[in-house]
Amino acid sequence: MKLRFIILIISIAIVLFLAYKFIGISSVVSPSSPLPVPTKATMPTTTTLTYQDIVYDYEYFVVQHLEKLSLIPNFDTSLRGSNLATKNQCEFAINGGFYSTENTPLGAFIGNGYTQSKALTSRLFNGFFAFTDTRAVITTDFDTRYTSVLQSGPLLFMNETPLPLAIQNDEHARRSVAITTQDGQILFVTFYIRDSIYNGPLLSDLPMILNQFASNEGMSIKAALNLDGGSATYFKNTTVELPELSSIGSLFCIQN
Repeated sequence: MKLRFIILIISIAIVLFLAYKFIGISSVVSPSSPLPVPTKATMPTTTTLTYQDIVYDYEYFVVQHLEKLSLIPNFDTSLRGSNLATKNQCEFAINGGFYSTENTPLGAFIGNGYTQSKALTSRLFNGFFAFTDTRAVITTDFDTRYTSVLQSGPLLFMNETPLPLAIQNDEHARRSVAITTQDGQILFVTFYIRDSIYNGPLLSDLPMILNQFASNEGMSIKAALNLDGGSATYFKNTTVELPELSSIGSLFCIQN
């Protein structure tokens, strides 16, 4: 009788062990409110560069037709980047600049019916990307003659020269950049780390990383402007979509 009891206890223990091992009992407590679920990142077979022993992936697109480029505000709607791109039929897209806790742009913003004409005086937000259907510039001056204007920063290149940056509390983060080249091209690029797509270069390293990027791609950068970075970055081209974690304030969009 005693032997049967011992065998029964052992059998129950074995069953419980197998249930735990193969069925699985989770010890993770679900959060009280759901975390944001980003759209699926379409991971590219992309180009890389190495800077200070860190390998960065990058993707970019060139603006072939300025009349198809628009600057779309997202301050009031706070749509996901993928939804905003789909709604506006964007074949190519990248996040715009920074915004405040009140969901207003930090600095001047003119685009798609949204206008904030007051420029911000700041050593950090010290540049403007401005364009019309026929012309685009990165400049230090706010010019209301352009139909679309975004203030952002810091400036990373001016007059074909990488600018030295001293950034307090600098952190590694995915970076978005607007670029004009010496031969008149306009392009947008994102830098990130493949195994952690919201991670990327230090902001202070970005000018020299852009210098290496330009060498890799056989171009001469005239000017470059940093856009919003980290979790509030979104990028889309024909092969890659990199989602955001935090809402983006605006979107540069090239329509189909």
